[in-house]
Parts: sequence; C-alpha cells; structure tokens
Amino acid sequence: MELDGGLARTGSVSAPVMRARVGWSFAAGPVDVGPWVGWAWLPQTDSLAYPGDAHLALLGVGLTLLPDRPPPPPPPVVPPLPPLPPPPPPCPTITGPSLPDFDGDGCREPDRDDDRVRDAVDRCPEVPEDRDGFEDDDGCVDPDNDRDGIIDPDDRCPDVPEVVNGVEDHDGCPDEGVVEVREGRIVVADAVFFDTDSFRIRDRSRPVLAAIATIVRDLPPRRVVLIEGHADQRGDDRYNFTLSFMRALAVHRELSALGLSPARLRPLGFGRRVPRSTGTSPDELAANRRVEIIVSGVGSVGDAQTIGGWVHLDAEGHSRRIPEPSP
Repeated sequence: MELDGGLARTGSVSAPVMRARVGWSFAAGPVDVGPWVGWAWLPQTDSLAYPGDAHLALLGVGLTLLPDRPPPPPPPVVPPLPPLPPPPPPCPTITGPSLPDFDGDGCREPDRDDDRVRDAVDRCPEVPEDRDGFEDDDGCVDPDNDRDGIIDPDDRCPDVPEVVNGVEDHDGCPDEGVVEVREGRIVVADAVFFDTDSFRIRDRSRPVLAAIATIVRDLPPRRVVLIEGHADQRGDDRYNFTLSFMRALAVHRELSALGLSPARLRPLGFGRRVPRSTGTSPDELAANRRVEIIVSGVGSVGDAQTIGGWVHLDAEGHSRRIPEPSP
C-alpha cells in the first residue's frame, strides 16, 4: 500500500496531486510481480479551466527485480514440556486386617497378624505381639522379657532377671547365695578363709569353693579367673606376700580338683596391702586372711601381669614371676 503527493502538469499548468495505491506482489524466482489499483486526486485551482476537482482511477501491474533472497530464518526452538509425573500406583488390595494410612500415600497399611503393628515395621508379621509392656512395638512375642536366659513360661519372675549364684539358678528369680556374678566379678558373700599363719583352707569355706567352681564352668572359656590371696596386718611384709600367694595357690589347687582347667586360674599375692578391716580384733584379723575371686580377660590387674605364668606382688609392690607348678 502506498500513499504519496506531488505536482502534476496538465498542459502548461501545474497542480497539486494526491495518490493512493494498493497492490499484491507474488514471488516468482528473482522477480516479484503483481497487480495494483490506485486513485489520484487533483484539486481545482484558479489556473485550471475545469470547474471542479479531478478524480482518477488507476490500474496497473508491478514488476520488481530482486537480488538473491536470503534463506528464511529457522523457526524458533521451543523446548519440550517436561513429562507429566506418572500416576501414583493403585493401592494394593488388602484382604486381611489393616491400619489407617501412616506414610501419606493414601493407602491403608496391612497388618496381617492384627497386632496393631503395621507389617512394614513388624519383625514378626505372621505372629501377633503379646502386648506385655516389654518391646510392644517390634511386633514379636517376647519369650524372655528380663533376658536372663530363662523363657517366660518357665520363669517364675519373668520381669526380674535371675541372679546366677549357684542357688536355684533355673527358676528365673533373684536369690541370695554365697557367690554371685556382678559386672565381671565373682562376688563372694563369704570369702575363703584360712587359719592363722597358714595356707590351709578352713572347712567352712569349701562350700564357697564348690559354688565358685559351678559358676566358672558356665563362663566363656576365654575368661580368666584371678585368685587374689590376702593376709592380715601382722608379721613381716615379705612373709605376708609369700603367705598370701600360697593361699591363692591353695585355692587354685582346690578349684582344679573340682574340675576347672588350671590354665584359666591365675593366683596372685597381695600381702596386707588390701585389708577388709583395719581393726585388730580376732574377727577383723580373720576377715583379712582371705582369698577373693575376680573374673577377667587375659591381661593385667594392677601391677601384676597375668600372661604366661604365675605372678604375685612382692613386699615393695613389684610383680615377680613364679614358675608354674607341675599339675
């Protein structure tokens, strides 16, 4: 479409002119060709003899020569839309008991054994929880609530662990005896006692040794039993250390005779360094003439190394190796 103006001459007269034109162009190789129509207006002036304005209709064909055409621009690259998320899987068909949705997926939670513990966290999904107040969230029956090694149907005290002390150790109830196992120690309620200035074991202590032997037999075989010999505060230090070691050795031989392996037993002498009582009455002195039993791993106890032979502490508190006696 075009719109322009200018001067037109009619004979010897010049007059203004306004033109409007519209056309169509079609590409034909290097040529554009197409028809057009137009209109021209010459206003009347005093110099024109014609009494009114002139209106002219125009018609023509356009022809345009063009150089090589540039290639059209490529179409814009439109990134693809992200894929739609897959639809959620349908809820599984639950034919047995179930619980309300727990994990937010819109599905009820299966509970095959109907114990109110969903199968996803139920360690025993086929066996219902016994709801006895002990680990009720794991979904399993708890046959040994107190974990003392005695199953609840046979345990007279299912919520209180047995005390292993040689006294009714299979009824599941704690009880008192001359010997107990506590935190890696054999606790002797009535220690092994000796006569004055002697390493002869008193007869009253033999039931204690029998109870100790019963408990040690049930311990793991790699555990070492330390036999600590002690003396009262009378007499020479060096003599008391030797006497205390001989007392420990006497207990070692007694326990070996009761069926314990000598390799598990380590006698130690402490002299009067660790008294039970500081008094000097006959009963207090007798309490210090004793042997105590400790369960340990293979290693050291205080200054006394217990690997590879018999050891006791001398009067100055230093360890001294003593050859192992012949069995």
